[in-house]
Amino acid sequence: MTMIPILIATFIAFNGISQNTCNVHDLILSVFNNYFTIFYLLYLLFSIFVLKIIGKQGFNSYIYIRFKTRNQWFFSKIKFIGLIALVYVLAIIGICALESIGHFSFSNSWSEFGLNYFKGSPIILKLTPLTSVFISSLLLFFYLFTFGLIIFVSSLFVKHNAFAFIIGFIINSINMMGFLMNSPLFYKIGFCHNTMLSLHKSGINSMKPSISYSFIYWIIVISILVLMGLKRINKIDFN
Repeated sequence: MTMIPILIATFIAFNGISQNTCNVHDLILSVFNNYFTIFYLLYLLFSIFVLKIIGKQGFNSYIYIRFKTRNQWFFSKIKFIGLIALVYVLAIIGICALESIGHFSFSNSWSEFGLNYFKGSPIILKLTPLTSVFISSLLLFFYLFTFGLIIFVSSLFVKHNAFAFIIGFIINSINMMGFLMNSPLFYKIGFCHNTMLSLHKSGINSMKPSISYSFIYWIIVISILVLMGLKRINKIDFN
């Protein structure tokens, strides 16, 4: 059931470009750089799935914490969230590849459609299609993984998982508002600009983030969340 929205998103993208001369990279990049798909559909879908993981901790997790180390339990959850984020990204790529069989080329060169579709995003066209897909995949993974951590770590501070979801929703909404308002403040610190490759700078004189900046940005954010979680998990009284 959780894959149905992803299927819908890729199907919509497929129908949107199916009448053009395209390749599989065009389809994947059109999904990975679609604001609505990422920050509405995938965010909500992934958040709900993470909540299900948190909700299944129950007695088994309680026993694990009491008789092993809390850090082991904490990092096991982080690894699982990371695995889910990776599966989501690979699922999108896999579905796009399957939809492209017999319809689109798998050539690692820009199609006529791609050159027109991404002409407003020169950073993408400066790279090969395969490189653009790879970088876009990493950025989307970092975004999903980060939000999974936000919800998980928040659940360690609040009593109800619903509150953890609300915290994640508020953070995502603030970033979306900053993006829609085109606030320069969010060019470097916002999730949207650091997730979509099409929003990265291609020259020196630009307020938008560079690719290397975004990688460092996500690593710092993830590290902060992990440290917050570790500090909190060692203070929780499970008695």
